[in-house]
Amino acid sequence: MKRLIVVRHSEYNGVALTPGGKEMFDKLLDKLRPEWEGASVSIISAPADRAQQSAQIIATKTKATVTVVKDLDGEGFRSPSKEQWQQITKQLIEQTSDVVFAVMHREETEIMPQKIAEALFAPTGIQEVRSNCYKLGHNDSYVLDFEQKNVRTVWIAHK
Repeated sequence: MKRLIVVRHSEYNGVALTPGGKEMFDKLLDKLRPEWEGASVSIISAPADRAQQSAQIIATKTKATVTVVKDLDGEGFRSPSKEQWQQITKQLIEQTSDVVFAVMHREETEIMPQKIAEALFAPTGIQEVRSNCYKLGHNDSYVLDFEQKNVRTVWIAHK
């Protein structure tokens, strides 16, 4: 895996993604295109419908398949156990794709980039990576770049 793109699911109305949410998510993917175009891509998603629907938009654009990861369920994710992090990190390390999209909820996007960066960047020479204080809105993302050894925030203007 060269890059992990952590994406917060799109706007939803309690049942499904809104038309505006789908449009904004599509714009985010266009902005992220240089990160994934021409690369092998895989997608992991939280089990919630809104996350899976957002992941399916990525799948359609990238021609990749979606794998639902139950540990990304949002329930109890604010204080995940060491075993949960080991399992999630193991699943990411086992990905053979160049780029992995991880579609999840806000709670996970606030925790996961820092935890995964600490777990996966440390062996490559980065001692400490902190995600900034920016809380991801719907359709926003972090790109953890394992080649350049950095974390970038990618977002689009919200209405």
